[in-house]
Amino acid sequence: MEKIKIFLASSNELKPEREKFEIEIYRKCKSWFDKGIFLYLDIWEDLSTRLSSTGSQSEYNKFIRDANLFVFLAYSKVDMYSKEEFEEAKREGVLFHPQRSVKTIVGADGKVRSVDFIGVKRTYDENGRFDPVLDPSISETMDADSVILAIGQKADLSFLKSEEKTLGLNQAASPKFSP
Repeated sequence: MEKIKIFLASSNELKPEREKFEIEIYRKCKSWFDKGIFLYLDIWEDLSTRLSSTGSQSEYNKFIRDANLFVFLAYSKVDMYSKEEFEEAKREGVLFHPQRSVKTIVGADGKVRSVDFIGVKRTYDENGRFDPVLDPSISETMDADSVILAIGQKADLSFLKSEEKTLGLNQAASPKFSP
């Protein structure tokens, strides 16, 4: 069984988003288990009981270095620990693609093949309301074989409740493309 270690870091203000991300990772873990893939998630909050009494940042950095995937959630602030985790991930060669939005998920033969991204100039308006301004001058494509929806918002997926046999919703109300 292949074990993929994921480290999730974020500021305290994003605890609800971390919890949603954790749920999505474990749902994905269950669906990939029969394929021989186990997703192991370390969340910085959960590590405090496993660390020394100092709980030093250098101990968190060991988990970051050991991770196959580093996920960093940020909104309005980055505290000193999150900033150090971010810098450690950069030193380890993690590539970041900030200020991007999904433009298209490309598939073939019923499977995800890549994701096209578009730049984002601004996410919230001057009143703090979600009102993204996209930047079409920034465009990139990344190969992918799976997409985990973790955007912190709920999409209107009612259009998927169609008679087509290739579309639908699973029990978690997420898109199901290969029923």
